[in-house]
Amino acid sequence: MFENTFAAELATRIGSTVEVFTDNGMTEGILSNVTQNLVLVIEVTTGYDNERVYVSLDAINFARFPTAAA
Repeated sequence: MFENTFAAELATRIGSTVEVFTDNGMTEGILSNVTQNLVLVIEVTTGYDNERVYVSLDAINFARFPTAAA
């Protein structure tokens, strides 16, 4: 039940910098896509390589959207 609300909220933030926390660690990058089952985060690394990280929605403990200091 909560997954639908969580997915809908994440979908409103596509294009934002996100930190996704699971039991296995943290993924940081740009929120690229959200479905009812998966979240796609593009990890931006130095250079020209970007890594796509798919995270199961039900594996996410919480997500944080850091803001840049003013």
